[in-house]
Amino acid sequence: MQANNINIGLGVQDVEYISKNMAMEVFSAYSRDAFQVMKERVEVFAQTYIEQLIKDSPKAIENIKDPGVQAAILEAEAAYAKTGDDDLGSLLVDILAQRTVTMERNVVQLALSESINVAQKLTFRQYSSLSLIFLLRHVKFGAQTIKGLHEKWRDNLAPVITEAAVTRTDAQHLVATGCATLHPISTSIPRFALGTYPGFFSLGFELDNPAVKKIPAPYFIPCLRDGQKTQVSSVDEELLEAKMKSMGADPDERAMLENLLTANLMSEDDVLREMEETIPGIIDLGEKWQSTSFGQLSLTSVGTVLAHSNILRLTEGRFDAPLTTFLPEG
Repeated sequence: MQANNINIGLGVQDVEYISKNMAMEVFSAYSRDAFQVMKERVEVFAQTYIEQLIKDSPKAIENIKDPGVQAAILEAEAAYAKTGDDDLGSLLVDILAQRTVTMERNVVQLALSESINVAQKLTFRQYSSLSLIFLLRHVKFGAQTIKGLHEKWRDNLAPVITEAAVTRTDAQHLVATGCATLHPISTSIPRFALGTYPGFFSLGFELDNPAVKKIPAPYFIPCLRDGQKTQVSSVDEELLEAKMKSMGADPDERAMLENLLTANLMSEDDVLREMEETIPGIIDLGEKWQSTSFGQLSLTSVGTVLAHSNILRLTEGRFDAPLTTFLPEG
């Protein structure tokens, strides 16, 4: 795509100057050889950024006039120009394109701006560490069946676990750079799965169970793992709440159903073994996870931006939930 064929309010020369030549003024103090290398890198980065912006949000080109956007462009270009790291460059282009579109001063905009600064302080493997925490702790896949959940694991978790750096030092660095916070209680990898999708891991109840007999039959389905038993028909608490509301469950029924949803679940070891069949290597990763403080980490807004951009890159579009799903704009 040729920039001089684009009809936009902001002149083409202005776009090229802001996205390329402004950085050259900043880098002019470097030696001749270093300046030449950085110039070539900036030109590549700027062209990629402009092409992505034109492809995804052509109207946002006008936003390049904004001082805040210009500052973000310079910082992103400087980060890539100093390293030449293509993984970093790809991540920065994605974040910068989103920052260019986001003009309202809110949590999303602030997180995007700060992420450009923090991205250059992490390794590629640490990006994947953030994506791993993001998928386990902050993402709920809309799977309808156990097989569907396995497919989501394969598509999204598998690309991450092969790259993630899971050591105590990495955990400390993620906290130090403002990407994560430390919780007092550690949560294992299978515990995340059990907590997010209890209905998929229920071992069921006998049909003559006293609690089951006290509740209307529409709340139950044959157990997904043992057809001779029954289980609550909802996969998680959110779906159960919606069903109880629609059916007018009384307080006693609510309490029993909530207990039954999370009762008699598979063991953590069995869940981890099932995950290993879909995601080879998850057991080894789980051991590292347990021996470090990774189970205590939760992402900040900055960590969420970096994790989200990285998972978009790793999954090549299979993960398509927008950033605002996890960082509401309001």
